Amino acid sequence: MFVAPSALDGLRSSVDTAHAETRLRTIMPMPLVDEDTKISPVMKSLLTCLCMIVFCPLLRAEKHQLALGCLAQPDSVHPGVAVDVTGTALGEDPRKPSTFTWESTGGRLSSAGNTARINTSGLNAGEYTITGKVVQGDKPNQQATCTARFKVVPFEPPSVSCRAVPNQVPSGSTVDILTTAASAQNRPLTYAYSVSAGKLSGTGAAAKLSTQSVQAGTINVTCYVVDDRGLSASANTQVVVGKPVSGVLTAGKQVCGLNFMSDRQHSVRVDAAAESCLDSVSYMLRQSPGAMLMIVGNASPTEPPENAAERAMNARQYLVDVRKVSAARIDVRVGETSGPTARLAIIPAGELLPTGGGQEFDEALIVRHGEPYVRPGASSPACRRAR
Repeated sequence: MFVAPSALDGLRSSVDTAHAETRLRTIMPMPLVDEDTKISPVMKSLLTCLCMIVFCPLLRAEKHQLALGCLAQPDSVHPGVAVDVTGTALGEDPRKPSTFTWESTGGRLSSAGNTARINTSGLNAGEYTITGKVVQGDKPNQQATCTARFKVVPFEPPSVSCRAVPNQVPSGSTVDILTTAASAQNRPLTYAYSVSAGKLSGTGAAAKLSTQSVQAGTINVTCYVVDDRGLSASANTQVVVGKPVSGVLTAGKQVCGLNFMSDRQHSVRVDAAAESCLDSVSYMLRQSPGAMLMIVGNASPTEPPENAAERAMNARQYLVDVRKVSAARIDVRVGETSGPTARLAIIPAGELLPTGGGQEFDEALIVRHGEPYVRPGASSPACRRAR
């Protein structure tokens, strides 16, 4: 067989000669093409022509190996939330159509081409698998599969908290019960309440508790919330009920008074004599764990009215710093312009602080001057006690 050189040149331009030689050395018998045999240009042209006619069509018919990837979004849902799946095929033969099919181990499945959707309504909590398949022919390399997983998680119960406003009242008063609740899935909520005493009205996020005829003590309030799926939560709060108001509240048990006239250079400082009184008061408070202490500071008409507040605050600071009395048990107020003194009264447990025992004030507005009290250790006369 003779091939014209011009025809060979055309063949060389359209075929990768080096590739053809490599393939020929692989598939031709060894005696015909030996590794050590040098091929003449004419023979090489002949082999190239044979490649074009016989072997190259086989080489061009490279196999298309299909691959398929799947993605499920979202991959974690509550029952009833749809999961969308997308399949992405690689290595498709553009000359052939691709057919996609889908299967799922749970839920109702609908599909269109390379996408599918799973309706998770009614599914139990757990993990599920979606399987996708793409087909371009009957051969194994013309088919591919993929899997994706999604998880169904149970609904979370609602959260709830509640508080009583105010949380300390005399018997016969009305208290607001305020509830704050939320559902992570924005489900509708229903409220309910129970109380250990008193009468409660209202079924929404705000209710009212009447303490009419309730004895002094603590009322336990439980706030409930439930969503439309039956998931519920509860929270507790308390209301402290004191003795009913009858006329003017008493000022508690007067224990002793503080006098600030002995040291005019430190007219608001707690001196040694006043500390002796406060020591006795701290002992009484230790003996009555539920009692409160009210300190009412007074001032003379000729001095700044803020001095009354400083005297009450300095007395409290001595009890807190030196005698380790909790500041939460001490109420400070300002009283009369009767002189540089301070009155102390112990309020028994269960009784309310008297409304007429002095005026509350904003401590942030009071400028403190000098030391609040004399350092303990100096001898002091006995304080005056109210017996």
